Amino acid sequence: MEWKEKVRQLPDHPGVYLFKDKEGRVLYVGKASSLRKRVSSYLSSSSPKTLILLKKAFSLEFILTSNENEALLLEFNFIKEYRPRYNIRLKDDKKYPYITVTWKEEFPRVFLTRDLKDKEALYFGPYTNASNARTTLRFLRKIFPFKTCSKRKVDGKPCLNFFLRRCPGPCRGDISRKDYIKGIKFIISFLKGETTKVLNALQKEMSKKAENLEFEEAARLRDCIYSLEKLFTPQAIISESKENLDIIGISCQKDKGMVTLLRIREGRWIGEDSFPLSGVKLSALQEILHSFILQYYSRSSSFPDAIISEAEVEDRRSLERFLQERSGKRVMVSLPCTSEMHNLLKIAATTAKYKLLKEGESSIREIDPLLSLQRELNLPRLPYRIEGYDISQLRGKLAVGSRVVFEKGIPLKEEYRRYRIKSVQGVDDYGMIKEVIRRRVRRVNEVRQPMPDMILIDGGKGQVRAVLEVLREMGVSIPVVGLAKGEEKLYISHRHFPLLLPRSSPALKLLMRVRDEAHRFAHSYHVYLREKTSRKSVWLEIPGVGEKILPRIKERFPTINALSHASVEEISAIPGVGKKKAIKIFQFLEGNRK
Repeated sequence: MEWKEKVRQLPDHPGVYLFKDKEGRVLYVGKASSLRKRVSSYLSSSSPKTLILLKKAFSLEFILTSNENEALLLEFNFIKEYRPRYNIRLKDDKKYPYITVTWKEEFPRVFLTRDLKDKEALYFGPYTNASNARTTLRFLRKIFPFKTCSKRKVDGKPCLNFFLRRCPGPCRGDISRKDYIKGIKFIISFLKGETTKVLNALQKEMSKKAENLEFEEAARLRDCIYSLEKLFTPQAIISESKENLDIIGISCQKDKGMVTLLRIREGRWIGEDSFPLSGVKLSALQEILHSFILQYYSRSSSFPDAIISEAEVEDRRSLERFLQERSGKRVMVSLPCTSEMHNLLKIAATTAKYKLLKEGESSIREIDPLLSLQRELNLPRLPYRIEGYDISQLRGKLAVGSRVVFEKGIPLKEEYRRYRIKSVQGVDDYGMIKEVIRRRVRRVNEVRQPMPDMILIDGGKGQVRAVLEVLREMGVSIPVVGLAKGEEKLYISHRHFPLLLPRSSPALKLLMRVRDEAHRFAHSYHVYLREKTSRKSVWLEIPGVGEKILPRIKERFPTINALSHASVEEISAIPGVGKKKAIKIFQFLEGNRK
């Protein structure tokens, strides 16, 4: 009765409510468009989490707000301040760095910070990896130099950064505010993922400078364009619709959770981050999604067109209104509606699961290598079946290819295959690997064999590109990975830059095993053919022995060694040899023995 009486006293108005224990500690913070209706629903709830909360709660407090969006922000601030036990919260969110742009200053600064006190600044992040954030800033500074110091006076005394071409020197008066702001706008667009917009603007600017005969500045802009194109153009296009998406995958275990967020901008995958959660025990997936979206986007300055999740989000409409108010545009929160989105969601969920396992395990060696491989290489599905290929040849002669098959990380030797290269002459590794893959895909189509989840090539970027050409030409889509010897760099079909995994990585160890097995199988076949050819050539060197007589001699003396120990009479007894030819054969073999 006591709780029912408290609920009746609540106003039918937007606000935030706080459940507290006997010591006055905040147990749970919630927001509502109607405090009375929302809190009364707790009394009829059968959720284990709600029942435990009501049992431990001693008092209920509330704060009225003018609207639901204001309630959302207040809920976020209270969760951050009190860190209630029964609220889902981003774990240690203070540690994450952000790239900051002090937009309201005359000459804005760009720098990395963990302190978000400046309400007028733009913040991009959070970055769970500070090293990645610093790398991004270094890259940007080479293309669009900017200041990092708080100096405002124009005194003609620049710092070292000016001479290193990292700062355009506003303190010297070398650059106007208009030109400086133009560079800062490019940086902001870049950080938002609007790469096409940046490239188009730079192209126009370069053409304009060239028309005005400002060739030095045009050349600098050309170099900027080249650097950006080199970074972005080869990236894999995930969505043909050129959408800006944030894909959210979640994994939970006991009271811990992990969220992985994939950022897709203009149809291209530009990055990912994973965030640990606490307080997820007995919480529904809808509630977890709502809490993460609220806490993450309350700080972010970069918003997609749509946020894709695997379940309906709690209070979706109020959350979308909050996102619209924060971003100034409509941001949809929805379920995946295409196969591309479903695949990306699987990748995000697998990554979250892997990260959660990795955080909970004392050693990475305890993690399933297949799960590790899917996460490290961002594969769309678990690589249950891996096929490894290699080429072995000596100056283009006796070229052979091999295929080894691993299922669940274990070699399946009955499915190993060897290939004699037929259509390629001379030293052409790319052409040879193309022939092997083409024959393999044709065979799949003929007898309906299972397709691999991943193809591994013993080689680098060139071999991967050659295999991709064949697969595209034959209408097949399979992830291709090249593993180069030495540094053990991974060249992945959907990634522009090579990936370097630690030697302790279970994923790398599995790939090295497949690569080495493919190499061993191809090399052993090549050696066998060389020895066979060598033996055949010795037979043909014997004087008077041609293609017709050779089978008769081999029938009586199967090996060269047996023939070399035969007498003239024994050799002449072979049909078609005769005594004269037998003497020549005997003398030749006797000379070889000496």
